[in-house]
Amino acid sequence: MFLLGIGVFAVGIIVLVVIVSQSQKADAEATLTVSPSQVNLAALTFSPTSSLQGYIYGILPDYTIGALDELESPQSKAFTWLLEDLSLTSYYVEQEWRVLQRFAFATLYYSTGGPYWTKNDNWLSHVHHECTWYGSNSVAIPLRSGSQYFAVEHPNPCQLSNTTAIHHDKQGSDGIQDADVEYDAYKQLWLHRNNLTGHFPKEMFLLTSLKTMSFFGGPIGGTLPPPIGNLQDLQAAIISMLPLTGSLPSEIGMLSNLAIAIMDRNRLTGSFPAEIGMLTNLEILLIDGNQLSGTLPHQISRLSKLETLYLGSNSLSGTIPTEIGQLTSLGAFPVNNNALTGTIPSEIGNLNALTSLLLEGNKLTGTIPKEMTNFDPPQGAVYGFKLPNWIATNRIWAPLVLDANSPE
Repeated sequence: MFLLGIGVFAVGIIVLVVIVSQSQKADAEATLTVSPSQVNLAALTFSPTSSLQGYIYGILPDYTIGALDELESPQSKAFTWLLEDLSLTSYYVEQEWRVLQRFAFATLYYSTGGPYWTKNDNWLSHVHHECTWYGSNSVAIPLRSGSQYFAVEHPNPCQLSNTTAIHHDKQGSDGIQDADVEYDAYKQLWLHRNNLTGHFPKEMFLLTSLKTMSFFGGPIGGTLPPPIGNLQDLQAAIISMLPLTGSLPSEIGMLSNLAIAIMDRNRLTGSFPAEIGMLTNLEILLIDGNQLSGTLPHQISRLSKLETLYLGSNSLSGTIPTEIGQLTSLGAFPVNNNALTGTIPSEIGNLNALTSLLLEGNKLTGTIPKEMTNFDPPQGAVYGFKLPNWIATNRIWAPLVLDANSPE
């Protein structure tokens, strides 16, 4: 009986140990599920969050999935931040676009030195909607003609702007489009002059609802990646005065609604992409002060709405294409300080709206075409170019500057 009692007691101890062990394991698993901030969620493969994690994996592009393998990458940090959002389960099924929106912003923040931005109020707050995170609510970019400016304001970045692309002349007339009101999906991404560093992540272009973006004046560099073509609702892009390098991706031609593109005074190289000819809604293109080379493509003739085309201070070569004469809305065409050759095409005489033509600092030859007698601008002067005899009997076009070329 004594031995039997000892045996029963021993079995009881073993059962007790097993129960305690299972209880401790269950407690550990419970701790794992309620304390996501204490672990690297991006590295977990077995947990109660795995279905949510798998869902998010399924909506991210392949280039992002590859970056998640590096635990210190901006993408991995953004993924961890997203999974730590306790409200994520309340909207991720019905608002897939918002999951991508918040992930894109988090990646942008980590890629561009977010903690050191001049202003980063509410950024990466789980309790504040991203529409309340800091972003400038106004931008005004003067055009160097001196008589116009580009200005936009918005009440919050998830609404359409209530003032868009104002063209203001010296008499004070304004053209203003009324705004629709639309919330939640981000529309206006304006982080200019905010000390962004690093580079633009590809994930930024998951923000497919964007109507305008403004990044100018700051140390952010890198290149413009091909996914910029995803922003097919984009109407205005200001990416200016940055140490931005590389070539313009051909995917820029996919921005079919783009009306204003200001990309001057960067360090862009490569050729002027023919795909820009696909931007048939383009009205203003400022891309001067870069290092673009090669010739102007004939596809430029498709830009029938183009009013302002600044190409000066690049390294463009070849001749001015005759197709330029098809841009009948063109009012300003500074193409100075390049390496253009040949003669001034007579087709420029078709540009009845033209008020500014800067051609100095090239290698142009020949004479001013007689077709330019179609112009009727204010009086002025022309320098450093051989003038035909007929020019003396006509009013000289003031903003026509031709000096530092090669006279015939």
